[in-house]
Amino acid sequence: MYDYAKKVPGITDVELAGTTVILLINLDVYAGTAMMSSLGDAIAMCPLGDTLEEVVHHEAGGHAFAKLMDEYINYYDESLPIKDSDQLTNFRNLSGGIWKWGANIDITGKVYNVHWMHYFGKSGYDTVSYHEGGYLYRYGVWRAEPNSCMNDNVPYFNAPSREAIVRRIMEVSGGTFDINTFYTNDKTMPASGTRGEIVRPPLGEPVMVVK
Repeated sequence: MYDYAKKVPGITDVELAGTTVILLINLDVYAGTAMMSSLGDAIAMCPLGDTLEEVVHHEAGGHAFAKLMDEYINYYDESLPIKDSDQLTNFRNLSGGIWKWGANIDITGKVYNVHWMHYFGKSGYDTVSYHEGGYLYRYGVWRAEPNSCMNDNVPYFNAPSREAIVRRIMEVSGGTFDINTFYTNDKTMPASGTRGEIVRPPLGEPVMVVK
């Protein structure tokens, strides 16, 4: 698939690190997954059909581009296994840090040291807090807001997810991320409904590749 993407003028192996490829699958089904590497390149696989738009938001915008993790809590009614925690930490180290991989979840359990604590108490970010459950597991992992696109594909990304998206935009465009500029331009809104109001089964887990 990358060989085909490189047929686009200007897309080289170097450029692929900042490129998100969307592979449209000619099936009318609710499904989707993403393959993303520690270097930054990624492919989002999204079937055609009535749910295409929301799947593209989740798989391409969330996983493939911003390297966000799933926020499902209803798949495993148990704690996040050490192997999954170690895998996430490894990819964060390989990719350059917590804001470059899985910025929408925390695995430390330390609410007042979490990387999104700068939103706590800030005007306009009243929904940002520390909720247990995510990454397919009910315990041992935390998310920032009750609901977000990485849970049930609602057209809303929580605050740390939006920050990660903008950081990624600035990185691939050669710009510099500034948190005050982000605050000025960020459009906050409460998540659409409560967790589980829009019932969607989990999409396929992203495939994470070390390069």
